Amino acid sequence: MSDIEKERSQHESTPAHEVSVSSQEKGVRPGGLRGWYQHPVVQVCMLGFVAFMGPGLFNALNAPVGTGLGGGGRVDQKTSANGNAALYATFSVAAFFGGTVNNVLGPRLTLLLGSSGYSLYIGSYLATNLHDNAGWFIIFAGAILGVCAGLLWTAQGSLMLSYPTEQDKGTYIAIFWAIFNLGGVVGGAVAFGQNYHSTGDAVGTSTYIAFLVLTCIGVLIPSMFARAGLPASDSG
Repeated sequence: MSDIEKERSQHESTPAHEVSVSSQEKGVRPGGLRGWYQHPVVQVCMLGFVAFMGPGLFNALNAPVGTGLGGGGRVDQKTSANGNAALYATFSVAAFFGGTVNNVLGPRLTLLLGSSGYSLYIGSYLATNLHDNAGWFIIFAGAILGVCAGLLWTAQGSLMLSYPTEQDKGTYIAIFWAIFNLGGVVGGAVAFGQNYHSTGDAVGTSTYIAFLVLTCIGVLIPSMFARAGLPASDSG
């Protein structure tokens, strides 16, 4: 038997599932609904909604006094300021080691861990709305959020460089930032609508609950991401 005949015989005897696995290992994006779901535009939009429901709502919560919720929506601005100080102190340290964590855990798990800190932080404001002596919780949650934020933004940068091709990166970055900044707009609108008829100076409990639910949804989104590194072109 010649070499050509041997090669043909080996090819014909290869099971179909092995051929399929081989094509997936080469990074070929499937067609149909699954292919649409794995498209980089869809993945970047999902990444944008993680930022929308995490840092975006955080921006609405911590907008300057007189805009958004203003100082976390609290009458006592000192506690909110101390929480922010703890947040950015740990943020500066955690961001330095974020790349190492991202390389070990992968961007999806790192993003999930990072987004969870925003739920804890907003939960701390809800706790202080219910218990006046729980101000320490905001400072503690702020320190935890600083670590989580370092992980989130490291993972975000990693994914933004993984999904699109070189010529599409500018467009996809613009899509991400547009969705991300809508978080502050929508968050401020939610607070405005729920507190429009309020005569008090602080934000109501229902506003914090709404923010908490949205951030919890944002924590779940990274678990649904497709594997980074799939073909980014429309042709697949």
